[in-house]
Parts: sequence; structure tokens; C-alpha cells
Amino acid sequence: MLIYDKGTMEIDGVEHEAEVDYEEHEGSIVIHEIRAIRNVTTNGSDVWYSKEGHVHYGKKKEKLVVTNFCNKGAWKEEISSYLDYLNSTGE
Repeated sequence: MLIYDKGTMEIDGVEHEAEVDYEEHEGSIVIHEIRAIRNVTTNGSDVWYSKEGHVHYGKKKEKLVVTNFCNKGAWKEEISSYLDYLNSTGE
């Protein structure tokens, strides 16, 4: 399984980072899961609490699975374009 983490998505007017779990199968991209990532805290000195009530320090991100709400075809095109770019630059 591969992870594409260069994209973003808009939810309720707010731009969020995105992650896509995918694989290449017989020359095509197969999407397994798409996640939106929300920054809960952004500073290393921030304090946040887990669901169990434990205190934590530092940056905190939450991931939300949004696969069923996204256009998988658009993500396939974006990932394919990115892979084509990497292949053309020799990376």
C-alpha cells in the first residue's frame, strides 16, 4: 500500500491536508481510503486532552475517513499526474 500526501481538500470552506491510500494494479491506480487531516493544535507547546482525559503536549492532528464522500476519479488523476511528474524528473 502506498500513501499520497500531497493533496488538499475543502470541507465547509476550510482547506485541509489529505492522505490517500492507494496501490498500482495492472497499470492503474486503485484507491483504498481517502482521509482529511485537521490540525487541532499547531504549536509544539500546545496542550490537548485525549478522549480518556489524559493531558498531552505538542502538535495534534485528527484524521477523518472521507472516502465515500470524494470523487475517486479525481484523486486517481491527481496521483497519476504526480507519478508521471516524478518519473519525468527521474525521482
